[in-house]
Amino acid sequence: MTAEMKILGWRAEGLRCPDHSINLIQKKNSPYNISLIQMPNGTGKTTTLTLLRAALSGDANWGDEDIKGFAKKNSNLKKGIFEVFLLLNNKKYPIVLDFDFESNTFKHQISFPGLGLRPKFERPQAFRNFMKGEFVNFYIFDGELAANLLDKNSTEAEVVVEKLFQVDQLLKLSERMGFYWDQKTKDKSAKKQAGKTLRSNQVKKLRDRLSELKKIQDGLSKEFIEITDRVKEVDQQYEDEIAKSKKLSEKFSEAQKEDNDSLVAVNVKARELLNIMACPHALTERFASTLIELKEGLDRVKLPESAAKEFFVELADEDDCVCGRPINKETRKKILERAEYYLGSDEVSMLNSMKTDIEEALSGESALNEKILIQELNELGELRTKSRQAYNNLDFVKNEIDGIDPEAKKVREELDKLKTRQDEIESELKILNEDDPSGNEDSNSIDTIKRLLDDAEKKLEEVTNTINLSKKRDILEKILIESYNKSMSYITSEICNETNNKIEELMPHNNIRIEKIDKCLVLKGQSGGSAGEQLSIAYAFLATLFSRSEHSLPFIVDSPAGPIDLAIRPKIGNLIPQLTDQFVAFTISSEREKFVSALKKESGNSIQYLTVFKSGNEELEEDVKQEQEFTQTLDGYIVEGEVFFNKFQIDEE
Repeated sequence: MTAEMKILGWRAEGLRCPDHSINLIQKKNSPYNISLIQMPNGTGKTTTLTLLRAALSGDANWGDEDIKGFAKKNSNLKKGIFEVFLLLNNKKYPIVLDFDFESNTFKHQISFPGLGLRPKFERPQAFRNFMKGEFVNFYIFDGELAANLLDKNSTEAEVVVEKLFQVDQLLKLSERMGFYWDQKTKDKSAKKQAGKTLRSNQVKKLRDRLSELKKIQDGLSKEFIEITDRVKEVDQQYEDEIAKSKKLSEKFSEAQKEDNDSLVAVNVKARELLNIMACPHALTERFASTLIELKEGLDRVKLPESAAKEFFVELADEDDCVCGRPINKETRKKILERAEYYLGSDEVSMLNSMKTDIEEALSGESALNEKILIQELNELGELRTKSRQAYNNLDFVKNEIDGIDPEAKKVREELDKLKTRQDEIESELKILNEDDPSGNEDSNSIDTIKRLLDDAEKKLEEVTNTINLSKKRDILEKILIESYNKSMSYITSEICNETNNKIEELMPHNNIRIEKIDKCLVLKGQSGGSAGEQLSIAYAFLATLFSRSEHSLPFIVDSPAGPIDLAIRPKIGNLIPQLTDQFVAFTISSEREKFVSALKKESGNSIQYLTVFKSGNEELEEDVKQEQEFTQTLDGYIVEGEVFFNKFQIDEE
């Protein structure tokens, strides 16, 4: 998407520079193509440029001393503000730096169209690449950047090419692809062929273990059926043997019935106790009294309410209120806000049900349920004692029979062995059929091994897919890196050629040419040049960049002609109108010669002339008052007009 950025102006109050408000708009909300702002040294030009860069980039990491340094000298002002008015794709975005010199803090905020001031600085989507510190320095430009473009320890030149032509998006896509790969594989311990082999072996081991356990299960199940049938036969033999003696038979039947009945009674009482213990208020009187307090508390605060949240939500959809008044947008908003203070119908129903349950369960004294539980526990204890006595009695009768009838003893011994084995098989089958929480691969639980096998098969599938994904990632990464290198090589080669053509126009007698762009601008046969030559090369380079890019950015320059020779200044003046649709220069009076006239001739009359200086020079202040367009601030003056601009001179400069 094409990005078009322009600066409509800015204002500063309570800061180290003189209070001033710069308006760069000429008509129809459009800024001047060229604005020249003349500010003598010591007027706060450096401060203004620093604030402009910070406002546009969002990269101001200032400490206490930095913030103190922005306060107006010899002043008790506790606040300061710097506001920039941006026009981004024909939409206004005010940006505010709000300083508090008492707490040594500042807020950086931006206002989005239709959304108002955001709580913190956010870069508009289409301008994210162009509103970062590393790029802002290219269109808010000074001699330091010109030197950095030729510094072999700097990456300034390469960075601006990447950002302006968005070639860096190829590298970001490669990084994004790496991030996607990490997300897809972050929980996968195996990502290579060795991991695939390891997991294949694990799957085979678990499949073999599962097959082994199923064979054991089948064998035990068959044995259990056979033993159960044999137990029935031997049990019948035992009863037949006892029946030979009527007296012993009756005694055995009576003891056996007593044992069975006592076991049934214990089980019934145990189930009743479990049902009682499922209710917390039955465990202890403290639980019961706390539940009663909860219900009384709900009654005291009148919860749940008679009205539910849904009533207000539905009311907000109506055209008229229940009172007959029309519901407007503001009223509807308030109704919905207030609805959040009421419980929903589900919550109301739950609270009513809970109160009813407490009332029904605890209608008597709070300790009643605990007393019932204790009574039931005592009864269970008595039943267990009776059951043990019945079992001992049955065992005594069996021993008595064994002493009288050797054949019955022989049958009973076989029956006991069969039942013991039957219990062993039941235990082994239980282990095979129940889940094993340990999750060990050597577990005897079929369900556990099944679960481990399912997980291992999924991981094997994952590592197989991951390896395939890895191959695709490597291919795509290679394509992206090659695309980046080829794009940068082609673009930088074209830029070098065009920049050299412009350098030849600017400095025909200087044998300075750019050989290549490798992080910085690499010159042919030399490592650098004078300050004026560096600035001329920077103009030629940036003019080439901006003319080839589809994006339109402002160009703000500190001392646009200061170190440049008088013979080259007119050529720079001719070049600047080709740079950008908006050129803003901070100048001093000594730069006007040979520069401003050439700039004016090339651009026509669409130049804005502003002069900003501090209060205190009585002679200058008298001259200003003769002008038609000037603004006096707390500690300075802003004068519009070419005449004053050209005659303005401060001896100290």
